[in-house]
Amino acid sequence: MWPFDASRRNRWLRRRFPIETDLNCPTGPASGYFYLDYTIDEDGYRHSAYKAYLPKEVALARQARLTVCTGVVASRLELDVDRRIATGVYIKPAGSRREVEFIVKARREVIICSGAIGSPQLLMLSGIGNAAHLKSQGIAVKHNLPGVGTHLSDHHGFPIMMQLPMAESLHRMETSWWYAVWQIVLFIWNRTGWMKSGTTTSTIYINTLNLDPETSTFSPGPGDPELDGSLPENIPDLEIMVIPAGAIVGKNPGLPLFTLYACLIQPSAHGSIELASRDPEESPKVHYKVLEDAHDLVVTRRALRFTLNLAEHFMETSGYQHPVKLFHAPNADTGRSWRDLDDDQLDSFARGCIQSVLHLGCSCRMANEENGGVVDDQLRVYGFSNLRIADASIFPKIPAAHTMAPVYMVAERCAQFVKSAWATV
Repeated sequence: MWPFDASRRNRWLRRRFPIETDLNCPTGPASGYFYLDYTIDEDGYRHSAYKAYLPKEVALARQARLTVCTGVVASRLELDVDRRIATGVYIKPAGSRREVEFIVKARREVIICSGAIGSPQLLMLSGIGNAAHLKSQGIAVKHNLPGVGTHLSDHHGFPIMMQLPMAESLHRMETSWWYAVWQIVLFIWNRTGWMKSGTTTSTIYINTLNLDPETSTFSPGPGDPELDGSLPENIPDLEIMVIPAGAIVGKNPGLPLFTLYACLIQPSAHGSIELASRDPEESPKVHYKVLEDAHDLVVTRRALRFTLNLAEHFMETSGYQHPVKLFHAPNADTGRSWRDLDDDQLDSFARGCIQSVLHLGCSCRMANEENGGVVDDQLRVYGFSNLRIADASIFPKIPAAHTMAPVYMVAERCAQFVKSAWATV
């Protein structure tokens, strides 16, 4: 659908990238150029988890035993420490100044699905977490579990952007109202056009250890063991999303930009989450620790050199009548080659523009309790037999992939665990 998905892509990617149309193919290469899957239904609309798991007809069919509370926040859990169970959840109206709470009692289980930031916050507000931190916030310790809020991981990206002819960028719809209307008409009429797709239809996954340090090119070829996707050592540590638009939100509106969005997807540095107060509506403190690990800086330099090399190759072979130029890059103002950039220049650029890809996880990770774990292999919080967590916070390690589908997998497994636990009751 985008301009470089045909002839330009073929010229651009002739550096021996394996091309895989099925990202989930079990025999596919570990590294290469991949087409991404989307949760789009047959009518061209986004099919969210809400639509997939709780459509209107399902909600109505279960209304006698299903209650959905909107406009509230979970403020803390009710815990029976002696019996080692969670007995309920306290909720309060969101945004209300009134100090009023209601309790929802649990007959069997409580399952927390508040995400990598919200789940550890709720545990700590309930007295589950590092005892010293809880005491500093005036919270009674119900269970000392030091792993809560630690090992926070995320994918971090830095955009390399080029300026293209206006007709080749999504930003054309910003500057031409008639073209935007035409795309809307195409979607309404026969579900085609730019409105049917997301911004990122393809991506590159690479293990940077397989990059030639002299030429910053991908060296393995067909049949090489480095492409075996079944080997853990071949897990990619770099993703480069191909985006026909700018990738810095709110910046450069109307400019026809194209982004190679390089992302560290196996960072070594881990952050943490702490309470800012006992107010459940106050955001907790998030300590990110981005690029504070020396290994992450090494991978970042490899990633930037490789991405800049790709960008230069694209500019040389794009075939556009008008020249393509770097717009946002460490050498955008100087015009120098990626080969002329030293480590300090690359580090400075990365620190100045690195962004969260919003794939946070691992803050209530599945691991042994003595190794900083918060949940066991049945997703149960240590110390409580009927309290589980089912979201990205339980990942033992951040996946080298977008986190939506893995979260669905966690939820499906949690449902199986619960059904098995109560099958004979």
